[in-house]
Amino acid sequence: MTPPCCSIAWTSSIVRAVRSALAQTGLTLEVILVDDASSDGSWELAQRIDDPRVRAVRLAHNSGPGAARNTGFALAQGTWIAVLDGDDAFEPGRLARCVAHARTTDADIIVDNLRVVREADGHTFPMFSPAHFARLGQLSLARFIDEKLSRFEDRKSV
Repeated sequence: MTPPCCSIAWTSSIVRAVRSALAQTGLTLEVILVDDASSDGSWELAQRIDDPRVRAVRLAHNSGPGAARNTGFALAQGTWIAVLDGDDAFEPGRLARCVAHARTTDADIIVDNLRVVREADGHTFPMFSPAHFARLGQLSLARFIDEKLSRFEDRKSV
């Protein structure tokens, strides 16, 4: 059975990220850890994770986040892909909520708001104000690309 979701994590503090991915409920998943030839001990940590849902791969040389993500995407077997950086964590139930919403709206992609946790004092706040995020409404992939290209064209003409 192909899992409906794939989590991709990398960078230095992967333990919290992987635990948050593996703790997701309401769906099956795989976790693909892509180590970008790090020298901070991440690869050693990744190799010690003993869970059949986790697969760790190491790039031969540091290639940057784009190459690491593309490697994870290429290895993914799930219908849905969720990106999780190693210094982030999923809130409980997040993936099941996103996948359920995608299925009921026939979406190709789901983007939700992020909750930022300031490590110095634990203060939390949304990355985007709820009002701003609500104004975005439903976004098609074509509209998303068109808006990005329009912004790029606007910057080129300045």
